[in-house]
Amino acid sequence: MAYNLQTLITILEGILDPDQPRWVVDENNPQLRSLLDKATSLQQLVDKSSLTKIDSQIRQVAHQAHDIIESHMVNHMLSGSNCVRFTFSTPDLQQVTRDLDSVIEQVKKLVEMEDKKMLQELDSATEQVKLVEVEDKKMPSSSSSSVVVGIDADLMQLKDRLTDNGPELTFSNPRRVSFDISNSMDNVNVLTESMALTRSVIGIGDSQRDEIPPVAFFSSRLLTVLDLMYINFEEFPTEIFEFVNLRFLSIWCRSRIPRGISRLQNLQTLIGYVWFDVSSELWQLSELRNLNVREIQLLKDKEMNYCVLKKLQIISVTTLTREAETWDGFLKSIPNIKKLGIDDGYSRRSTAIDLSHLLELEILRCNYIRIIPFADGSDDCSKVTFPCNIRKLVLCGCEINSRVLGTLCELRKLEVLKISACSFKREEETSDEEWEVAEGDEFPSLQFLYLEFLILLFAVMRYELLGQMVEMIVFPLEEG
Repeated sequence: MAYNLQTLITILEGILDPDQPRWVVDENNPQLRSLLDKATSLQQLVDKSSLTKIDSQIRQVAHQAHDIIESHMVNHMLSGSNCVRFTFSTPDLQQVTRDLDSVIEQVKKLVEMEDKKMLQELDSATEQVKLVEVEDKKMPSSSSSSVVVGIDADLMQLKDRLTDNGPELTFSNPRRVSFDISNSMDNVNVLTESMALTRSVIGIGDSQRDEIPPVAFFSSRLLTVLDLMYINFEEFPTEIFEFVNLRFLSIWCRSRIPRGISRLQNLQTLIGYVWFDVSSELWQLSELRNLNVREIQLLKDKEMNYCVLKKLQIISVTTLTREAETWDGFLKSIPNIKKLGIDDGYSRRSTAIDLSHLLELEILRCNYIRIIPFADGSDDCSKVTFPCNIRKLVLCGCEINSRVLGTLCELRKLEVLKISACSFKREEETSDEEWEVAEGDEFPSLQFLYLEFLILLFAVMRYELLGQMVEMIVFPLEEG
């Protein structure tokens, strides 16, 4: 029951956070603070009790307050105003506060009644147990069947949901909607009016359709979750840019996302098979946490105009365009990244890729990076400085020399190492065809090693596996 209040508490805490620059609500600060205190107090009350009688009322009040606050915020963002200061309607806040006060009083009374009943129930429990024991003794010893009643409708509904007999459009409640994209969406508009406050729209099924479900794109201005991954769009539906309240967006699109993604200032997760016309817009989304897309092309630092994204933790793949000169600006803008993919295949000059300051980085994928690390004086190679906390490293299509083994051994926390389609190059000053790590160079934490499609001469790798030192010889892949 308490979870009904958590969303309201979260949004109030976000607005009142003194460190956030987006909203200035000084005129309403006392009212919003009071609303937060009451919601928190109510949450603590219901957490300590097992009340269910008032569950629907708590949910209704919490949703009402949430809707009022987010409606004001969305209207302000859609107005195009550059000013971050806005004012809530005082009567709206006063009504919500009164409703919360009423619910709190009811909960307090119910808790008191619950405490009094507990003693009475404890007293009567013993007598009831005795009566049951007596009745059991009177029952015949022959087997009897037990019947559970009152769940037929629930079972039928569950059956419909697990089979294909369910409705094409499903409402778990008006705030969460799912639709089967495999079927026609001609009847979707019927329920449009009831979806003005819908928060989540999810398309399920398997379809090659590229039509836009009108129920999702014209009536749900407060939408926070939009999952359309199974609809194959030829062109990106720009109607999505009107959903400025979105936190989660999943989409598959054959064309690039045009300018406008920066309007989604609340976006936290973007997943999809997509590219971007203006990738620099992503660095205007300060709430981003997960960016899992096909590719992000990085331009020159001046064109990207990087801002520090402190909350960003996952980026799938980034590439430098031919015009870009360095990774520095990009890497400095993601200080708390935990999972990162970098692709240096388009780079035309030597670049240093210094990841050492990314202390939170645990999973790294490097594509098409030449010579890790590079010999001094080389003009066509890159040097990667790895962070110390890497747990999983994937090297794909890279050109590396014998010294990479010693470099990787310095990653004391490395547990997973995958090397795929990489070329092992002999250094010019040596003629050795066998690579062997230096004495003391070991993989102390390595648990999983995966090698495939390697072009190499001969290598000896030594690592510790399950407490035992293992020496592995990697044989050459015949060329041609």
